Amino acid sequence: MMKDYSFFSYDANEALHMSDREKRIILGCLDEIRAELANNIDRHTKQILHNDRRRG
Repeated sequence: MMKDYSFFSYDANEALHMSDREKRIILGCLDEIRAELANNIDRHTKQILHNDRRRG
């Protein structure tokens, strides 16, 4: 899939450098996702999550 994009000049197994700021942003997003999942989930969201797991 990545071979379809010419602007990727690195191998799929190479890591991209992330700045400390970018790491904080990503970790902050993950913390917010965890917090959302820990809260009571309404029935519509439960249905979406349940359906998504069955497709996986």
